[in-house]
Amino acid sequence: MLGRTGLDVTGNAPSSGGKRPVGHGTPSEVAGDLLSYREKAGLEAFQINFHGNRNLDQLLQSMECLMEDVAPIVSCERIGSKK
Repeated sequence: MLGRTGLDVTGNAPSSGGKRPVGHGTPSEVAGDLLSYREKAGLEAFQINFHGNRNLDQLLQSMECLMEDVAPIVSCERIGSKK
């Protein structure tokens, strides 16, 4: 099954008085969101959408952060859970 989600990996704190939106936050927070989403929905894969990027540089930084900082956490958890 494929899941679809929007991400904003920034490391920024949520707005004052606000709750951190799912898929927004530090790499660890976003990885936790993806792991939770995958477990609850029984997903095998995600379609990731990057919303809110103001320019190409910001989009590329978000994509790089996902692949370097978030994906390894999610991948390790998946590999670890099979043992």
